[in-house]
Amino acid sequence: MKDIISINRQFLIIAREQANSKPNDTYKDIATGLSKTILDRIGQLNTEEIEELAKSEISLFTLRISEKQIDKILSNLREKSVQHIC
Repeated sequence: MKDIISINRQFLIIAREQANSKPNDTYKDIATGLSKTILDRIGQLNTEEIEELAKSEISLFTLRISEKQIDKILSNLREKSVQHIC
């Protein structure tokens, strides 16, 4: 459970930083996977509120890639590893 709390905390801090970054940064939602509405709300959170949300019993961080994408990434990493050996 401590790991989930730590991951939640870090994710919320990163999301808050993204939400409060340059107003014209169109990549905020892509970087976090969160909608503008949620990012705006997280951007308003103070440290205590982030801590409370982080302690919820659910993971607030979700993977956004498919199994096929995972396999492709791993395949590319393996190819690069083999190329470095040769």
